[in-house]
Amino acid sequence: MPEERRTYKNREILIKTDDSEPQLLISGKQIDVARDAASGRYSTSYLPYEDYESIEELAKDVIDYVPSFKRDLGN
Repeated sequence: MPEERRTYKNREILIKTDDSEPQLLISGKQIDVARDAASGRYSTSYLPYEDYESIEELAKDVIDYVPSFKRDLGN
């Protein structure tokens, strides 16, 4: 399973992908992610009215806009 690691605003983003559903961890916390088979876009229940072309873009918005992540960052 290929892995990508990124750092964004002092948070580690870990993306694991294979032929099934992708996995996303932000600073060790599992984030539910779904991929729409028809459009290929990604979504999460953390941001229910948005969808994204990439999991990395989704992860950055979770860090920026989900209150529990913002609190953890001291914002």
